[in-house]
This record gives sequence, C-alpha cells and structure tokens, in this order.
Amino acid sequence: MLEDILSTAESSLVAGGGDKEVIDRRVSFQVGMEDEFTAEIERLTGRRVTAFLSANQTTPGVACELFFLEAPPAVAARRSEA
Repeated sequence: MLEDILSTAESSLVAGGGDKEVIDRRVSFQVGMEDEFTAEIERLTGRRVTAFLSANQTTPGVACELFFLEAPPAVAARRSEA
C-alpha cells in the first residue's frame, strides 16, 4: 500500500478533472514495467511470481501493488506428497 502517490503534475491534472488521464498513464507505466517489477520480486524472494495486480486511486492518492508468489519449496513438497 502506498499513500500520497501523486506527483505535482498529476495533482494539477486531478484538480483540473484529469483523473482518468492520470490513471491511464499509471496503468500504462505499470504494464510496461511489469516484467522488471516481477524479476526484482523474484530475485529478492527467491520465489516465482504467479500474478501481479496493481491499482491506483487519485482521490485520495493511493496505490496498491500485489505480487502473488508460488508456494515456498517446503510447502510445495508437502502438497505434492498429499
């Protein structure tokens, strides 16, 4: 969860009714960066990312970035034994 996410330019756009433009730009950025974001989370956790979800809201300026990870090796092994 992230708060106070809007840049000065984005805040000005929102104040002028440009909420959709801000969200569209952010979604475009996140789609373009998804592979890099995913690779970094996988590097940091040592686990494969199975899904990435991102959501933004302009009023208030908040965002949520969720990475769903595959089960840790011990859990995956227990599941395959069952």
